[in-house]
Amino acid sequence: KMWRLWVISEVFSMASLKPSLTISGSGEDVLDILNDIQTSSGSKGKNVATDELEEKNIGIHMLCVFITELEELYAPFVEETSNLFLSLLTFQYNQSIRKSVANALPALLKSIKATDA
Repeated sequence: KMWRLWVISEVFSMASLKPSLTISGSGEDVLDILNDIQTSSGSKGKNVATDELEEKNIGIHMLCVFITELEELYAPFVEETSNLFLSLLTFQYNQSIRKSVANALPALLKSIKATDA
């Protein structure tokens, strides 16, 4: 059981990662990049790709695997995971993260239902 707590905690840290975004270059280059991000964002947010965002997305996928495989045994982590996932449904910077979280919610609900059975 201790390994499960440690592994899930580490994966949860990945999924909770607060990525930093820095842009460097001349003033004109930075303005062009910011303009591109702003004009490509649309109403659903921006789509920025970084290694940190990819790691965050992998963490979300791994949590989904744990939720699916452990079902009712995932109960101790449901509240924390729910809070994280609900906050990420509106994550502005990456559409893949929003999609991953949306795809993970049915497994989380199934896990909660298995706990009540």
